[in-house]
Amino acid sequence: MVKIFRKDAIHKFDRFFRFFLFFSMTSMISENPECLTETENAAKFYQRENILY
Repeated sequence: MVKIFRKDAIHKFDRFFRFFLFFSMTSMISENPECLTETENAAKFYQRENILY
């Protein structure tokens, strides 16, 4: 599925995803700190998937 996208499309999605992850992390910490571990797990999973690129 990843090979369908061009490099620039992946790069734009990568920047968008990191901004979204940062935004959701800051908003979730302000609401309830328990969600921090869930967001960290999502970040670790994304980093692991990003190696496939």
